[in-house]
Amino acid sequence: MLKESINESKILNQFREITGVIYQNWWAERNGGNISVLLDESFVDSFKINNEFSKTKDLPFECPSLDGKFFLVTGSGKYYRNISKFNETACNAGIIQIFDNGKKIGVVWGFEEGSWPTSELPSHLLSHVERLKVNPNHTTVIHSHPTDIIALTFVEELDEKKFTFNMWKMISEASVVFPEGIGILEWMLPGSNEIGEQTAEKMKKYRSVIWAHHGIFCSGESLDEALGLLECIEKSAKIYLKILQTNKKILNEISVENMKDMSNFFGYELNEDILK
Repeated sequence: MLKESINESKILNQFREITGVIYQNWWAERNGGNISVLLDESFVDSFKINNEFSKTKDLPFECPSLDGKFFLVTGSGKYYRNISKFNETACNAGIIQIFDNGKKIGVVWGFEEGSWPTSELPSHLLSHVERLKVNPNHTTVIHSHPTDIIALTFVEELDEKKFTFNMWKMISEASVVFPEGIGILEWMLPGSNEIGEQTAEKMKKYRSVIWAHHGIFCSGESLDEALGLLECIEKSAKIYLKILQTNKKILNEISVENMKDMSNFFGYELNEDILK
């Protein structure tokens, strides 16, 4: 297969589907949100992708551990609703390779009509660096602007333990899906190296990191897994907000004992620090 066939590949079709789902849920208004996916060697070999770049760019940071790797990435200033259209994907997203010992990127497909990868590339690539250390099967980082998660950052303490515990109590699946908890950063300048470094630092421990008053980063072994993590946290936030709006005392809830029972039954490890 040739590079011209990339747009018809399974991963591109899934990529379009996921961006469409996120947009339809209003988790990516205008040009909000971005995605990056580490491509495996079989994909690179199948489409005969090499280091023939249409254009290159210096990175404002270094990531030598990613040198030589290929990523499917959304474009800067691009809309999820357009990325999800087959005939517009190559103008709104593309595939890059990291080269020169992690100092530069080269475009090997897409990013047509003068487009470039997302301005949040520091947060994406640096998060990939840390998640790959934790889980070699990691591939995906999704950034979006889910309404209810953002709303909670205005009215709740930005305390990771308290915030996670409240989310765990909302639906049974919550502590199953993100048993390590949720990382949180106070508001920082989007697109900067600093927020990228701080997000990556949180990714050493968590697969999801909330940016207060902005959005969330979710990671996973696949696009489906990262999206599923986002869906679960946002569902918990939505329920919690609905409860707050009733202005009534909670009479019944998922207890710590219930959470431990699920942990033992399904065989996963809860972050005990959150339960203290």
